[in-house]
Amino acid sequence: MDTCARYLLNNAKYLKYDDYLKAGFPIATGVIEGACPHLIKDRQDGYHWG
Repeated sequence: MDTCARYLLNNAKYLKYDDYLKAGFPIATGVIEGACPHLIKDRQDGYHWG
């Protein structure tokens, strides 16, 4: 948790999502967050990668 918090604090100047969205830039977190439930479900249903 400390590592994640430190990363966010150290990179706060780049985390201006509202400005990026207004400029029309894509924000990848939405795509990633959308895929997570499907990946978790696959894992819970017994699907194993590799």
